[in-house]
Amino acid sequence: VLTGFAQLVLAEDRAEEALRLTALILAPPACYSETRERATAVAEAARARLSPDAAEACERDGRAADLSTVAAAYLGKTAA
Repeated sequence: VLTGFAQLVLAEDRAEEALRLTALILAPPACYSETRERATAVAEAARARLSPDAAEACERDGRAADLSTVAAAYLGKTAA
C-alpha cells in the first residue's frame, strides 16, 4: 500500500516525499521481494530528481520514521 502511495506522490512531482516513503518501506530486511523491487524502482526515480544531499537526507529521514505513524497519516488522508 505504501509503495503505491510513493508512486502516486512521485507522479505528483513530490520526489522527496516519495523517497522518504521508499526508505521507510525498504528499511526492514524482511520485505517481500515484489515490494522491494517496486519500492526500489520508485526510490531510483525519486533519487534521480534530487540532489545527492537532498536524497541522502530523505532516505535518512525515511529510515528513522515510524511505520505506524506514517501509515496512519496516509490512511487518514485517504479517508478524508
